[in-house]
Amino acid sequence: MKHKGHLISFIWIFLLISSCNKISHIEKDKLTKKTFYFMEIGRKDISEVQFPDYWNIQAYNDIEAPPITKEAHYFEEKLNDLDYFDSVKGRLIKTKIYNNLLTKKNQKIDSLFVLDSISNKDITFVYIKSYKTENGNYEIPPTFQDIDLLIFSKSKFKEKVNIYSYLNYPYAVGMRLGYLNNQGDLYVKEFETDEEKTTFVKEEHIQISEDGNVKLVSSVKKPKIKNLEEIIENTKYSIDWKGHYTITTKAISRYDNLEIDLLYSITVKSNDTAILSIGADSVQDYGCEGSFKLTNENDILHAKGGKCDPVYEFDFFLKKENGKYYIKSKQFLNPDWQILNKDL
Repeated sequence: MKHKGHLISFIWIFLLISSCNKISHIEKDKLTKKTFYFMEIGRKDISEVQFPDYWNIQAYNDIEAPPITKEAHYFEEKLNDLDYFDSVKGRLIKTKIYNNLLTKKNQKIDSLFVLDSISNKDITFVYIKSYKTENGNYEIPPTFQDIDLLIFSKSKFKEKVNIYSYLNYPYAVGMRLGYLNNQGDLYVKEFETDEEKTTFVKEEHIQISEDGNVKLVSSVKKPKIKNLEEIIENTKYSIDWKGHYTITTKAISRYDNLEIDLLYSITVKSNDTAILSIGADSVQDYGCEGSFKLTNENDILHAKGGKCDPVYEFDFFLKKENGKYYIKSKQFLNPDWQILNKDL
């Protein structure tokens, strides 16, 4: 009976240890499981900027056409500014493994670029940038620029999701601007442009899961016409400037009046505040770094502040135009707008 009691005790201890080890492995698996993120592509403000139903344009230099209004010019510039296609870079591929998945009837691939390829278990997501031409009896053949997300399950093609497209037909253009965040939310706005006007056609929200499933959350056609001036007022601050920017440019040293390379490193914490760090050899040249207050002046950010007197000489200006960032400062040898690099 004494041995039997020892045996029962041993079994209980063994079961307790096994149970603890099992729980330990479960907790370890939870900790080691990686969170899946999509590659972010596009501009976040695509989902935030408001557009009217349509606005008139001048596609050609037609002297008889009415002049384009200030409001129409504003929205055409805003649309061009959101177009990010040229800024997206990838690796050129010459194989034809994706051609049939990316073309429609009478289309041919001119060039393909792989932007990225990411996997989650058996699901693979391939980001492709493509240039295409339509064959046919055209004096000027239509051209197509696309960014697509190809989804594969166990190496078998499952679905294609279009993120960006630009359809250039004679006398007409179609544009689909999409922003895909790292959670798989795709926000899309579609436009059509003819010889007279640009029309805001449709707005969509699409959800892509990490399992490769695609769901249309919402689709709104023909947005309600709104007052252009009101939309402009609401849109002025819609550009999210948060991020880190740099430029290295020529300047005259305040130490010895010689020409130097001056590094401006700007961290924009909000649309109201920026921190400037300056790279230079002399304290006279980098001593004016610090916090700057940002004010919006007709879509140009005016940075005021710093630690030096007179303060206004160290003000700098930021703007975003046609998808690029620019800076201007009296401290630079070149007084004109210069391209500012934004970290991705």
